[in-house]
Amino acid sequence: MQHVAFNVDSEAALMAMRDRLRTHGHFVMGPIDHGMCQSIYATAPEGLMIEFSTSAAAIDADEWIDPEVVAFCGIDASDLARYRRPASFVSQGGTVPQPDPHAKPNFVFPDDWRERGEALFRMSDEEIAAALSVPTPPVPKKRVANG
Repeated sequence: MQHVAFNVDSEAALMAMRDRLRTHGHFVMGPIDHGMCQSIYATAPEGLMIEFSTSAAAIDADEWIDPEVVAFCGIDASDLARYRRPASFVSQGGTVPQPDPHAKPNFVFPDDWRERGEALFRMSDEEIAAALSVPTPPVPKKRVANG
């Protein structure tokens, strides 16, 4: 798993969480403007990257699902439709067997990001936000012609 994200109710709650983590000695990056949300990032004691985020508006998936990324990842139209509107799930009462833990590869952090990651530790909040914020959706909103 690359990281786990948690939603908070407001930007004030996001900043309170950043302060709370920092008072316990955790390095926190952000807030970073992703356009669809504001996020902060920290590393949990066991090494897992955690994200806390908040969004004031509804996310327009048509603006934030980049067709180049979809193509690069080999996601076809049926998979994309399934990801956008996942089927509802009904619990099976705890009877689903555990899958083989070796069936899927674990996330491996790319070597080419190690140096960048170390550089982030030396940056101010403002520098991190400037370096990592991408507030513009990758897909421009389609304009509907009047007529």
